[in-house]
Amino acid sequence: MGNKRLYWPAKSNYIPPASSTSIPKKDFVYDAIFIGGGAAGRFGSAFLRAMGGTQFTFEADNHLGGQCCKHNCVPEHFAYDNSVYMDHLRWFGGQLWFPEIPDKLDMAPIFDVYRKVRDTNVYQFMTDQSKGQLGIEFAVYKEAKIIDANTVEVDGERYRAKNLVIATGARPRIPNIPGINLKGVITHQELVGIDYEPQKIVVIGQGKTSSGYTSFFRSCGCEVTVVNRSPIYRWLDDDVREFVISNMKRRGIKIHEGVKIKEIKGVEKVEAVVFEEDGKLKEVPCDTVFLGTGVVPNSEIASPLGVEIGPNNEIVVNKKFQSSIPNVYAIGDTAGLPYVMSKARQSGMIAAKNIMGEETEMMDRTIPEFMFTTYEITWCGLTEKECREKYGDAVIIKMPPDKLDIGLPLAERSMVMAHLHPEMSGFQKAIIEPKSRRFVGFWHVGYGAKAAFQYLPVLMDKGLTVDEMATFHELFLNAEHFIQLTRLRAGQKNLSNL
Repeated sequence: MGNKRLYWPAKSNYIPPASSTSIPKKDFVYDAIFIGGGAAGRFGSAFLRAMGGTQFTFEADNHLGGQCCKHNCVPEHFAYDNSVYMDHLRWFGGQLWFPEIPDKLDMAPIFDVYRKVRDTNVYQFMTDQSKGQLGIEFAVYKEAKIIDANTVEVDGERYRAKNLVIATGARPRIPNIPGINLKGVITHQELVGIDYEPQKIVVIGQGKTSSGYTSFFRSCGCEVTVVNRSPIYRWLDDDVREFVISNMKRRGIKIHEGVKIKEIKGVEKVEAVVFEEDGKLKEVPCDTVFLGTGVVPNSEIASPLGVEIGPNNEIVVNKKFQSSIPNVYAIGDTAGLPYVMSKARQSGMIAAKNIMGEETEMMDRTIPEFMFTTYEITWCGLTEKECREKYGDAVIIKMPPDKLDIGLPLAERSMVMAHLHPEMSGFQKAIIEPKSRRFVGFWHVGYGAKAAFQYLPVLMDKGLTVDEMATFHELFLNAEHFIQLTRLRAGQKNLSNL
């Protein structure tokens, strides 16, 4: 069965100014040609230029900046911001000064606003900064074809470089399910151009992108059912996972784990999803199916080179982001896991350094991660279970403590919740290896902790201890509370849980 899609993301109205496009040189050998101007390609191009190198970047789309600003990270954050406001109005409606809102809120106008700003401001900024401030040479609407390890062909013309850098990103993984091509089966790409109002949505798969949209759909008043072939969020700490899933269910999101999808039913459009659970067939009526089934790296462009391809269709690279073919690099999502923005941008930088003769490898550093559900979940390092398996023991500092019926943690964006819905005020947890007194994991469920989690992994990798954190100066009230909570344990010779 093929994976032909019935419709694709709404086309952008943005037309880049003619003055933004550079003209590639046919009789010139660049230090590097970048195929793709997304996060990885744009940052790699800028870094190579900053080091004095020559580059040209070919981008098949109508803008630089990649999928993040088009239909990935930015609309996801925009939807989540709306979700938080809608949730608060819904939960607090009729209390204090909060007005009551309708049960169902339209989502199409929300994405209309997003696309208008994207097409008039974001794309233009990427263009202006790339050319004016960064000096990147690039052309959009240009699809490159690789001829060999030093040559690409664009519009029938061939261009040469000492190195090729493949930065073609990834695409949604479309599962082989009967009915997958029915109208109403969408991914995060189609969602930003949605032109109807879903009422009942089944979300297949619950990854880091689909989790945020699952919450958004519920905030808009849709009936939402999650079906997943394995336990959802199994990468989270057990306490965190329990807190998150319990509040998803409290909001009325139905969750079916360990199921096998049998069919998406419908004639021309989606009518229901059929799945097998505990040996029994179940059918959930719906008008929309949202696919959260992961992504596939776009590595096919490299097939003429014979580069090594990994099990998930990624181009296999070393820590310098060099492929198995000399002078051919793959960066960003094209190089596989992890599919995070920090890796994409750093991979471009590291490839540029190596191309310019400065041997550099990606550091073995703990990567902070986040996802959206009812809340923003941020984490880095080990779970409690992993700490006990690795070190034989663990000391836990968490809030709220077990069996304490009070609205903690109290912090910005959750203060009202802590007073009106204390059971939903958030959750946080720090994990300590007791012998060395070092932190080995941090977990936060709530709002506003992402900034701190950019730096916590670095401190943790450097061996941050309970005693050192107790000397920090906190800004009260803060989202994480880790500093002040540490002070309540740092004086103990033999650390105990808090």
